[in-house]
Amino acid sequence: MLVAVGIAGAAAAPNVWVASASVIVAGCGNGSAIVCNSLLVQRGAPDALRGRAFAMLMSTNVAFVTAGMVIAGWLTDAIGARWILAAAGAFAGTAGIVGFALARRASAEPEAKRELATGYLPS
Repeated sequence: MLVAVGIAGAAAAPNVWVASASVIVAGCGNGSAIVCNSLLVQRGAPDALRGRAFAMLMSTNVAFVTAGMVIAGWLTDAIGARWILAAAGAFAGTAGIVGFALARRASAEPEAKRELATGYLPS
């Protein structure tokens, strides 16, 4: 969500200085997202598939970033940078919501597995 806030801030920025600060915020969010992606894979993927899951995550990230840059370049020429930044902020916000939902599910699964293994159901 920090990426979304930073990108949306850059889209709404009145000058280049505010946009620069917003891009720094987005960069901090991107660093956090890398850590969160690793956490989701480590918690959600079985040991035997974890390497493949990381490879898939990294390769799809590179593919989407590359395609996004090409498409965003064409669209920026056609409709302007602010609209593209606003759309990118909306996409990043959606991704943040999905990531949050996945993280909540991944953290709830170990408790459910313990309940099944022990037969203990807390009240």
